[in-house]
Amino acid sequence: MGSETIDFILPKVLDLETAQKIALRENPSIRAIEHRIEQAKQRVKQAVANYYPQLMASYSASHLDFSDARVQSAKDSIWNQSSQMISQSISRGITSYGGSTTGIEALIGGIPWDTIISNWISTYLATKEVPEYQNNYTLSFMLRYTLFDGFSRKYTVKLAKLSEVSVEEAKKESIRQLLYAVANSYYAVHLAEENLKIAEADKAFNERLLYEAKAKYEKGAGSLSDILNFEVRLRSASAQIINSQQNREIARISLGEVMGLSDGRLPDQVSLAPLPDNIESEIEQNLNVDDLLSFALTNRPDLKVANLSVSQAEARVGQSKSTLYPQIGVSVSRTATREVDSEFRSDDFSTNIGLDVSYTLFAGGKYKAMRAEARASLREAEENYNLTRIGVISEVYTAYQELKSALEQLKLQKETAEYVRKNRDLVEKEFIAGQAPLVRLNEAQRDLVDAEVRLASARVGLLRALYHLKTATAKSLFDFDQNN
Repeated sequence: MGSETIDFILPKVLDLETAQKIALRENPSIRAIEHRIEQAKQRVKQAVANYYPQLMASYSASHLDFSDARVQSAKDSIWNQSSQMISQSISRGITSYGGSTTGIEALIGGIPWDTIISNWISTYLATKEVPEYQNNYTLSFMLRYTLFDGFSRKYTVKLAKLSEVSVEEAKKESIRQLLYAVANSYYAVHLAEENLKIAEADKAFNERLLYEAKAKYEKGAGSLSDILNFEVRLRSASAQIINSQQNREIARISLGEVMGLSDGRLPDQVSLAPLPDNIESEIEQNLNVDDLLSFALTNRPDLKVANLSVSQAEARVGQSKSTLYPQIGVSVSRTATREVDSEFRSDDFSTNIGLDVSYTLFAGGKYKAMRAEARASLREAEENYNLTRIGVISEVYTAYQELKSALEQLKLQKETAEYVRKNRDLVEKEFIAGQAPLVRLNEAQRDLVDAEVRLASARVGLLRALYHLKTATAKSLFDFDQNN
């Protein structure tokens, strides 16, 4: 591959491995699943956090305006208390004074006027001090730790870790499918280009014979019908070229799309590397279906995901059983409350140490249903795993048979194309020598075009079938990782 490039990404000559590398780097689906992996990693951290104590701090400030009725009631209560005290003072004064004097003098002289006035003044000032509002400031610190939760934390962490592994395997599955999609599109471009070359060769053949037919006609040795025949054949070949060009462009667009190119198509300046040839013997040496099946059952990411789903379902069963156990936790808190201001001091704090044990005696059958649901989910996961495993085995056998058929088909088409070309060349010579009719030449050329199209399809079909088998066994992932 040359070092000169069209831009920062695409080389001038693109091979399959490079196309797949670009797809893995540029395709949005792979980048999206990488974000899913990051989410799974963070969920593991969240689950592990449940094993640590929780330290919480809270602060609150409130302002309460008392109602006018409450304020007035408080003032009335103060005045009532004052009135009672004054009455008691008057009674005591009159009683003590009345021992030496009688009448009005005793009544007036016995009243403790200084005490009464002082009490009135104190009462009035006290009513002015009745608060019309109240501020409350609270600062609290709490340390809480769960001692036992029926193993719920254990299974939560296990679920999160299994989920992370499952997402990573899902990424491998996406890569496996993307590699296959790129390979299919890549080979489709090659097939379209081969068909275009065949159509162009057919056109060149008919152009040459048209030229010879015109030359013979001008010399009086040929017929006008021969000229018209090759004119028709020439235009038919031109129409086929147009169709082949269209198919090639569509295939290049499809390849550009699956590679994740921003333009949505493979640029015209980029050509494809030649396909490998004569690989039949190498393929046949490695065709052992038992080894292929064993490799697939060990390495297929979708089968691993299905197996992980079973493990996750088992963890959910364990998690659902946590409701059979009590929940035990301890807590320590330090709380301070002030009404004047929020300048807390150490002597404002009180300490509370608590142990709480809770157990649900009855919840209407809710937790029993949750455990039954978890067991049913486990059985579903097991059946899905069996289904996926059967699908993997079936796909490997199918791809194996397709590859065997492709090998036989390529061998047959090579032999057929060789015979047809020899026949066409022989008929052409006979036609030029006037020993074969034009109809026979047309048939021979049409047979050659058909044989070359089938041969091109068989060559590309073999590579497609080979990559399908690699994809079915997940060997495509292994090979790609080994080469990168």
